[in-house]
Amino acid sequence: MLPFRGLGRPLLRLLVPGHRRALVAGWFSFPDTKATFGDSRAMEVVCRWLREAGIPFDVAGDERNHVSGIAWDAIEPAAYTIFVFVCGPWWDNPGILDRFRHCLTIGIDLTVHGADTLGFDVLIPRDGLGEANPDLVLASDTDPVPVAGVALVHPQPPYGDRQRHERVQAVVDEFLAAGTVAPLYLDTLLLNNPGRLTTADQFAALVRRTDVMVTTRLHGLVFALLERVPAVAIDPIAGGAKVTAQARALDWPLLLAGETLSAAELADHVHHCAAGRLATEVERCRARAIARLGPIRERFLAAVANRSGAAGWQSRRRAA
Repeated sequence: MLPFRGLGRPLLRLLVPGHRRALVAGWFSFPDTKATFGDSRAMEVVCRWLREAGIPFDVAGDERNHVSGIAWDAIEPAAYTIFVFVCGPWWDNPGILDRFRHCLTIGIDLTVHGADTLGFDVLIPRDGLGEANPDLVLASDTDPVPVAGVALVHPQPPYGDRQRHERVQAVVDEFLAAGTVAPLYLDTLLLNNPGRLTTADQFAALVRRTDVMVTTRLHGLVFALLERVPAVAIDPIAGGAKVTAQARALDWPLLLAGETLSAAELADHVHHCAAGRLATEVERCRARAIARLGPIRERFLAAVANRSGAAGWQSRRRAA
């Protein structure tokens, strides 16, 4: 750690009771800087340390980065005696410190490009200046959230004005925006798969690692039950179509109608599934489906093995 620049005015103000207040900033404070989850989580660690030290603080946030706080252009620098910039690259003082020369300036968890403090009074690098330290994210707390596979079908023109795909998409987006699950976007498409999957085994492997599937795809429901994952099946066709038919064939109870779906309803069912309350139902439906596929196999094999039946089919085709 490099030393303070001396007992100047900033440090003297820190010694006066009631005059300490910190502003915590980072690349998350500005739009279009490619801020990351690592930046915001490191900021949370610094905020916790300030709280533990009894130092009041504000965060310079930008809602576009999903970080709440004071907008950069609304900050009154005179309100602060400490300025902390946390996480990310730092090179040749990009001018951010200019408004806070009256403060004690601290850089922490920074990748430093240069050979000196680059404008900070105290610099605690993540790497650079001959130091390499663990990233602050490793001191953070994580609240586990369920992983929700999301597999939504594309528009289906044959259903005409019965389609409710856009409405379902909007409701799913509203639910996901609450941040109560971690979405894993999946698709069953073979050609130009959005997730660059090329095999069904890859798709199944990802489904297997989810806690719940939210799907408007028939095979989203089917793969979920195959991998013992509960599914919230949504039929995007008004009045019901193949998703409804498959759910009924499987006797799967969790089927929602796209034309009446709400974010609150979806949230209730997703968290019910993620809590493991349908594990027995998943096994029951899966076992019943496998049992019912036995006779279908026999019907198929009988059809391909029945030469007289095949000959009769060919005769009927020629007659037609």
